[in-house]
Amino acid sequence: MFAHDPVCKFRILEGRVKEFVLTEVSHRAVDALFDTADKILGDAALNKDLLALTQPSVIDSRVGLQPLNHALYRLRFMMNKFPETRKSFMAVILPAGPLLKMTRPIAPIRLYNQWCKS
Repeated sequence: MFAHDPVCKFRILEGRVKEFVLTEVSHRAVDALFDTADKILGDAALNKDLLALTQPSVIDSRVGLQPLNHALYRLRFMMNKFPETRKSFMAVILPAGPLLKMTRPIAPIRLYNQWCKS
């Protein structure tokens, strides 16, 4: 499955890992991410597909740090709507910076610095 929103690209990687790539820093990008995830999880819930509800996700936001309050609000809402997602793992790729070290996740999320091979 592929989704080509200009601000949030989605695809399923090998091993059924959901990948979201954000192409701009904005509320619009965060909304596109969570709207896509809501559709995927909603379909999985309708089909009672526990595996699809608990698949790991990678969010690539190397473009920059997204609006945190808005992202956390949407994440809390999503986790309450689909409690099974608490059993899944999520990795977030962010640009290197001091704020990354201070961010404390509210879900089973791993945060990674952007890594560039020189």
